[in-house]
Amino acid sequence: PILEVLKELWPGAVSIVGGVHASNTTPILLRNHLVDYVLRGEGEIAFSQFLDQMAAGKTPGGIKGLYTRKDLVQLGPLEMAEPVPDLDALPLPDWDILQIDGYLDARTGWRNWLMPPGDKRSAGFQATRGCPNKCTYCSAHTVHGRNVRLRSVDKVLEEIRLLHEKYGVNLFVPWDDLMTANKKRLLAILSGMRAMNIPGLEMQFPNGLHVGTMDEEIVDAMVDTGCSAFTFAIESGSEFTQKHIINKRCNLDKARRLIEYVRAKGVMSICYWIVGLPGETKELMAESYAYAKSLSTDWIVFSKAIPLVGTEIFNKYVEKGYFKADDVNQWTGNSFYLRSFDTEEGSAYDLSDLVCRMSYEYNFVNNISLKDGTFQRAVDIYSTFLGKDPNNVFALYCTAKAKA
Repeated sequence: PILEVLKELWPGAVSIVGGVHASNTTPILLRNHLVDYVLRGEGEIAFSQFLDQMAAGKTPGGIKGLYTRKDLVQLGPLEMAEPVPDLDALPLPDWDILQIDGYLDARTGWRNWLMPPGDKRSAGFQATRGCPNKCTYCSAHTVHGRNVRLRSVDKVLEEIRLLHEKYGVNLFVPWDDLMTANKKRLLAILSGMRAMNIPGLEMQFPNGLHVGTMDEEIVDAMVDTGCSAFTFAIESGSEFTQKHIINKRCNLDKARRLIEYVRAKGVMSICYWIVGLPGETKELMAESYAYAKSLSTDWIVFSKAIPLVGTEIFNKYVEKGYFKADDVNQWTGNSFYLRSFDTEEGSAYDLSDLVCRMSYEYNFVNNISLKDGTFQRAVDIYSTFLGKDPNNVFALYCTAKAKA
């Protein structure tokens, strides 16, 4: 729909698409008459070459990772664009070309939805690219690869300083897949941020923190740097699922220890959970949820397993015949909250019902703040929730219970 509108407004404009989705669906996108070019992989180098050729009045071509509809005739093995070898060589983003206030206002930008934005101005940044882990539900490696490339500490701090001094940003949101890959470097970045003495300094990690790269020293440093909510990407409480289905191999004992440590420091924690993975039986889902119920985390985001193109579980769903890889309508309509196909483990309806029950039971009926008497935290969480869903009966009841 967006391309249709753009083509109507500027019929002669050239369209080029990129990103994770485009990198993994190149032939499909090229069959769309609205798409002129697809750029696979990281775009900085290839897109610059593309623009240079366009500016010179040439028809773009001969660029690694760039494909057009004409290539469909002889489309062989697909290449990725040349990745950026030295991330420090990239200039800082030119924020001035945007209507920047709309992007930086935490009410319209990113901030954990369980927390009111207050007077925060938020901005994201990247300190690393790539992740060595092989989680079967993740497609990030198809663009950034499995080798972790690091920006220098000085370059990261330069960008943070600019965002604060020029635009008043005080909530910083790293978008890295694995910013915690190198502990020494991470602690240096956090120390440098604290040394800036930014009023109201805050950090959050929406992509999820990998338990395997965390420890108490890092938690302390993050809290000291204003981390207001720890988002742990645990995904499953079943050892079997961890090892044999999602290949995350999260240490569940360590995860529990870290969550308890964060709670003892008075900071909010949130966990990400995936339910309905290929091969995940009802018994494994029950085991996963039993572990979840034993945690003292403030909130768990229960999401349905969905087939992100480029992931191992996408291929497994295709192998089992749940949908065809080239039938876009069968898999693009899925989201973390909606799945359109049944599996041998259960129907889409049953999965929705299970995820809903888990969410309401954990986050409302048995919320940890209601159980351990930290009632003000419960009131704060539910008040923010009601700001988005004012008629939610569970949130109204739990708020009343916390205030009683």
